[in-house]
Amino acid sequence: MAAFAVSAALHLRFDGNVPSIYWSQLPTIIPLFVVVRIASLWAFRAYTSLWRYATLREALAGGAGVALGSVLLFTLAMTTSVIRLPRSVFAIEALLFAFAAGAPRFAVRWRRAWIQKASGQRGKRVLIVGAGDAGSMLVREFERQPHLGVHVVGLVDDDVTKINRELGGVRVLGRRRDIPDIVKRYGVERIIIAMPSAGADVIRETMAICRQTDAELKTLPPVGELVAGQVRAQDVRDVRIEDLLRREPVATDLTAISGYLRGKRVLVTGAGGSIGSELCRQVCAFEPELLVLLDHSENAVFEIDAELRERCPGAALAPVIADIRHRAKMDQVCRRYRPHVVFHAAAHKHVPLMEVNPDEAIANNVLGTRNVAEAAARWGAERFVMVSTDKAVNPGNVMGATKRMAELVVQAMQAAHNDAAANGAAAEGPGPGRENGAAADGAAADGAVPGGTRFVSVRFGNVLGSRGSVIPMFQRQIEQGGPVTVTHPDMTRYFMTIPEAVQLILQAAAIGRGGEVFLLDMGEPVRIADLAHDLIRLSGLVPGKDIEIVYTGVRPGEKLFEELINDGETVIKTSHEKIMALAGREVDVAAVRDPVRRFGERLADEERDERKLAQLVDLLYAAVDGRPVHPPAAVAAGAAVATGAAPTRSPEPAEAAKPS
Repeated sequence: MAAFAVSAALHLRFDGNVPSIYWSQLPTIIPLFVVVRIASLWAFRAYTSLWRYATLREALAGGAGVALGSVLLFTLAMTTSVIRLPRSVFAIEALLFAFAAGAPRFAVRWRRAWIQKASGQRGKRVLIVGAGDAGSMLVREFERQPHLGVHVVGLVDDDVTKINRELGGVRVLGRRRDIPDIVKRYGVERIIIAMPSAGADVIRETMAICRQTDAELKTLPPVGELVAGQVRAQDVRDVRIEDLLRREPVATDLTAISGYLRGKRVLVTGAGGSIGSELCRQVCAFEPELLVLLDHSENAVFEIDAELRERCPGAALAPVIADIRHRAKMDQVCRRYRPHVVFHAAAHKHVPLMEVNPDEAIANNVLGTRNVAEAAARWGAERFVMVSTDKAVNPGNVMGATKRMAELVVQAMQAAHNDAAANGAAAEGPGPGRENGAAADGAAADGAVPGGTRFVSVRFGNVLGSRGSVIPMFQRQIEQGGPVTVTHPDMTRYFMTIPEAVQLILQAAAIGRGGEVFLLDMGEPVRIADLAHDLIRLSGLVPGKDIEIVYTGVRPGEKLFEELINDGETVIKTSHEKIMALAGREVDVAAVRDPVRRFGERLADEERDERKLAQLVDLLYAAVDGRPVHPPAAVAAGAAVATGAAPTRSPEPAEAAKPS
């Protein structure tokens, strides 16, 4: 092509009558032109492109290569006697070479586009909602992959300046409100919502418009779930309930989080649960020295361990089957692995079950927290982070009261450590002593590091899609044909996605200085009845027609709405807009240690009749807020349900799950 270009340029310059002085140079200068042209194009990677997928980027790179070659050849002509040609020949040669080099390459691209267009007309007719970056990338993706059988008939966007303009050869046909007419006019079979940055309100409005048509509805995930912000055809999926609750992506200080996780040993309790497993995934991305996966469920540990070994090849993982209620085992685990950071996500979470099993709730949520926190401090952990729940606020049920008590245990641990630091002595945790000091002394003798641990709790609401939560329950009921059971038409809950909650937990741990209870911004509360309606519609069914919704009544211990802060707590802003710290009355270490000691003593008694359980629950409420509000009759009623006696209320799906 270089030989053709320079020869043709001479013929054009002299109208076919090339003087012999120039014609005689060709055998000498053609090899030089060839070498310079090849080197220039190679410098801009023109020979590494797949031209059937060529875009403007490849065209610009080729043009830059041609320009570089022309500059080099002209410089040689002006500074040496190797090339002696008229100046106009260089310009003509450059144009001819660009055409000769580019035309065959882009012919491949144009031929492919023509074939694709012809075959695409026979594919599924698609309308894309959103003519922004995501919509543009999606158009190009479908253009590059004709085997998907997708023909994009057009786009819609509420930006009036884009209407009737083209995006990648596809016209913007109108606004969102025009979708029903466009679907009829163009025979649209599928609508794809390509607005990954849009909020929940926009997605809901768009879905409501799309429901006026018979077209299949798909969407792109929120921007936080896209790989490097790039849209791929395989990202298109069904609309999920999370899309209807979508919020602004969480901004995290990766440097601060990496500072306390990278190269450190990290222990996650409840590692097989919804929150615990996501903690493991996100922590693993920060390349800790060791990640200890602790859970009492063998299956859960096996699954998260296998997943992480595939997701993070080379990561150092230590799967541990253990129960946090076993104090000696927790001490053994921390002594063996010496974690720098402990995320305590293990907990019993289901309100109705804990109402009828208060002893197990206290043993796991209160004493288990005490066990892990003491072991972490004894063996030199730098940070201890407990995952709490909004049910710990002015608790009206056993589960919430145990989680509030666990918060107090964590705060008391910090207070005890602060006092010990001030007095120059090792801290005693808020538990029933250490077997007359033997455990503390033995730990010190074995090289344990007392003090210096930062204890914090992170409180938030329900997480979408966790095991046993309301959404999987509703989905199962819909699959079975209904009815969908809701406790009360006015019941509301706060919701977050699991990844969002974990991102904020990691950020709160970086912010915490010790003793804080952090509250995550959970947005606006959502009516459970609205969730039920949305899930039925997402299944392509009509509430009240195809699937009935039945209200079964509020269960013992449930609230119609959850609160965010306890009486006497005030909200303090932090450096992160979605994380708040709560300030309350100073924790009395002795006032926490005494009931925890009594819990341990009473739970050591294996004979627990209804009277003893009622006394245990009264002690729990008295420890949390000073008033025994749970009468023995309630425990007896709960026990009747647990043993199969006739329930006083209709059964219904478990409330949205708390952090586990």
